[in-house]
Amino acid sequence: MASYVESSLTTGEKVEQRAQITKVIYVRPVFWLVVAVLFCLGGLGIVPVALFIVTAISLIRTFLVVSTTELAVTNKRVLAKFGIIKRSTIELNLTSVESVNLEQGILGRVLNYGSLVFNGTGSSGVPVPYISHPLEFKKLVLEK
Repeated sequence: MASYVESSLTTGEKVEQRAQITKVIYVRPVFWLVVAVLFCLGGLGIVPVALFIVTAISLIRTFLVVSTTELAVTNKRVLAKFGIIKRSTIELNLTSVESVNLEQGILGRVLNYGSLVFNGTGSSGVPVPYISHPLEFKKLVLEK
């Protein structure tokens, strides 16, 4: 099955660069899963089991977000696709991109991830969160 980006390419359009969602978003669900397992091993009743189930679902959801998100810059557009069943897409012609803002906290700077907010003609701030190496992706968009 072809990826969304590949199936969306127009005649003469080629992918210049792809971006990935950072693996840092696994930290929170994995932490709570470890806490839940430790409490379950301690035999503290139903609450740790419920915590384990909730965090396992959260971990699966995070995996699905990472594995189903596609981000790419082509020679003509910026493309982003989120979701499996409920699909959400962003497609901005490079000629319509007026600015790209980088939102990056301290942890994002240290671990090299952040959110890019694309501002284009007729659109107001389209955010793409948790991008690995966001500065390189931003530079490529602005150089086009």
